[in-house]
Amino acid sequence: MVFFIINMFLSRSRQVFVHNQGMLCQEVEEVR
Repeated sequence: MVFFIINMFLSRSRQVFVHNQGMLCQEVEEVR
């Protein structure tokens, strides 16, 4: 059960990290 919660948290944090990186790339492209 604990492993399942940790796995969910890791996958969600990874999605948020990738999403944030995409937003940063878009902002850099707009500035350039």
